[in-house]
This record gives sequence, structure tokens and C-alpha cells, in this order.
Amino acid sequence: MDDKGLEEEFNQLFAEEYNGKTVTSSLKVAAAFNKKHNNVLRDIDSLLKRIAKTSNAPDTFFIKRTYNTENNNRSYPMYLMTLDGFSLLVSGYTGDGVFEKKLKYANMLIEKKVEKEKSKKEEEKPMGNLVIEMNNGHPVLDSREVAEMVGMRHDHLIRNIDHYIEVMSQTPKLGADDFFIKQTYTAGTGKQYKRYDITKKGCEMVANKMTGEKGILFTAEYIERFHQMEEALNSRHNNNVMDIATAKKLVDKFDDTLSLLSKGFETFRDNFNTVIEKQSKIIDILKGFSVEVDKNVNEEDIAPREDEYRLNDVARDFGWFSTSGLPHVDFLKCILRNQLSFNVSTAYEHEDDNTRCVIYLDGTGRNICHLYLKDNGLVLFNKWYEENKGGRTLRHAVTYQHNYRGHKPGDIRDIYYIVPGDKRQRHFRLDTRALLNS
Repeated sequence: MDDKGLEEEFNQLFAEEYNGKTVTSSLKVAAAFNKKHNNVLRDIDSLLKRIAKTSNAPDTFFIKRTYNTENNNRSYPMYLMTLDGFSLLVSGYTGDGVFEKKLKYANMLIEKKVEKEKSKKEEEKPMGNLVIEMNNGHPVLDSREVAEMVGMRHDHLIRNIDHYIEVMSQTPKLGADDFFIKQTYTAGTGKQYKRYDITKKGCEMVANKMTGEKGILFTAEYIERFHQMEEALNSRHNNNVMDIATAKKLVDKFDDTLSLLSKGFETFRDNFNTVIEKQSKIIDILKGFSVEVDKNVNEEDIAPREDEYRLNDVARDFGWFSTSGLPHVDFLKCILRNQLSFNVSTAYEHEDDNTRCVIYLDGTGRNICHLYLKDNGLVLFNKWYEENKGGRTLRHAVTYQHNYRGHKPGDIRDIYYIVPGDKRQRHFRLDTRALLNS
């Protein structure tokens, strides 16, 4: 996907707001990163458990909600997530192209946060501080500032102005542009909304429709501001040199923007360096488990040495067979691991006084693992066997309940073993014929 397509996907991802915050949903994240929604919900639940152990409020990251499908009326769980929650969730995602997508998303998140901070700063201007702008040489007020001044929702003021324009359009002599000039602004979500530049005539019309203290204060404020602007325009030189107040205002805005950008990029750089550092540590760890591929593998290295024994042979010597007739290596490994604390892992190469594991690639490219028991390990195992013979495991016998192929009720049919200390509590079924006399 090219940058333009990725930007469109990002804008669609963060096209919602909740309680004044830009949010996206777990459904959209699952679609953007080609993941199952159940897996995304599982990841979020895991993060919430970790967040609960800190002093952070979970709803600053994730808000639990439900949704209904078109096929039925059932409700299914989902999450809304803030920009911070999104960053926390996708930081652990991997796969083809995911790192590049996260990197570009990070830049877009920084830009969005800068826009929100700028928008928030503009929205927090105190009452009684209306700022007059210029539109085609005419002083105007932003409808958002007017709405804040009079204590009205901006969309309600826009609705009233639309009604004024509709009424004025019925009289050709009245030009609506002399009162209200249609404009747009971009919200923190990236969506565009309608606003108006309100001229002095427009302010008078808005004020005439208002009553009470708010109306009086607004009327006094806009008259004062327009009067100051008119005086400034009358005293300005004809050489079109920008006045000091306007220049200072532009410089202050530019400085604020640079400061926000600088802080945003510093945060991104620190987070990016942290991610790279963690990935480097993971790579270093994985290197310890990597298997060197050698096409000319030495047969002597992978064959058992003089002091080593295959686990198949050991299990066979002790009469431990599975019901398929093969030596029960898993049963032997379970005893070695849980009773003698031997390292019987075949996930990586290792060697100690008791065991040795060798891993190599065969001609088809598959990993082949050989685990050997050394003399020292066999001595310890024999000692343990002699000391625990008969009571080495918890044994459960299953008997025949009816006459069957020469067997009478009560005859042993299967014997199950549970190795003490085995965390998985596995039941091993061994060949009855080899164990009846043990």
C-alpha cells in the first residue's frame, strides 16, 4: 500500500470521537492488521490486566463496548481505544510489512496529537478575548469563538445562522455574504466541519436575537473589538506593512507549533529507540537458541558417544512400551525431568553431565533432534529406580467388566501412570503385557 492509501486507511481508522477524545475500535484494528477480532480482544484483555497493576486508569486507553451484527440481534464485545491505547496495543504486533506500517502510523499519530493540542489551545481561549481576523480586507469573527463567548454549542449557532441565511435569501437586496461568510475547519479526527466568518453586521444580527447577560456581554465585546480594528486600519500606513500586534501573534503561533512538533518528535524518538533496544535484546536471546546450518554435518557429532545412550534403548530395557508397541520415550522423559531435574528439552542444543541434545537439518530441511542420556545420568536414574521401584508413580489400573476374548471380569486391561511432580498431570498408558509383572 502506498503512502496515500495508508493515510486514507489511517484517517478511516481514527474517524470517531468519544468524550472529546479521538478513538478507534478493536474491529478496525483487526481489519487494518489482518488479525482475528477474538485475538485482538485477547491482547487488549491481557494489557488491561497489566494496566490494573499500575496507577493508570484503564479508560484512558480502552473503553469496553458492544456491537450488533446485521445477521442477528446478538451483542458481541468490542473495545474503543484512544491514541495511547492504540500505540500500546500495536507495539507488539509483528509480521510482513507491520513494522513499516507502525512506523508510518507513528508519524501520523504525532501529527494528529499536534493538531489536537493546537485545537485544544484555541478552544481554551478565555471569554472576553475575541480575536478579529481579516477576510478579503474585512474584519470578521470566527463562529466558534462567538459560540464560546455566548455559551452556545457551535452546531446550534451554525443551525441559527443557516436559518438567517435562508430567510435573507428571500430578499435579493440582502447579500448573505455581507453578514456571514461560509468556511470550514478540520477537527482532530481529520474530518472537515462547517463554520462561518461573521462580519460586524452578522454579529449585530446574532446579538439582536439574544437576551440576558450573555447577550449584553457579547454585544459590548464585539463592538469594542470591531472598534479597535477599525482604528487600527485607519491608522495603518498605506505601505501594507504588517502591524506589530499581528506579527507578534503570528510569531507566537509559529513558536507554539514548533514547540509541539519538537516535543512530539522527541517522544517518538525515545519510543522508537526503546523498541529498537528491546528488539535487539530479543535477537540476542534468540541467537542463543539458533541452530547453525551445516550441509556437511559430521556423523560423529550427532551419533551417541561411548558414554551415551538413546532414550529409546533405555525405555526398551526397562520394559516401558506404549500401546503401539514402541518404547515410551515421553514417559521416560517425564520421569527424568520431574523426578531427577534433568534437562530433556529438544528446543535447543545443550550438554551437561547428565544429558546432551544435538540438532541438525536433514536433507529435506527439517530439524532433527537427538537427546542422549550420559553414563552419569544413567547411574542416577538406576539409583532412583531401585529406590522407588513399585512406588515410582501413581498407578491406575483399568479392568475388564465383562468376559472378552478370554479375559474375565477383573482382569487388568490398561495401566495408567501419573509421574509425581508433572505440572501437566499427564496420564501415560503403557503396554499391559510389559508391566503386569513390574
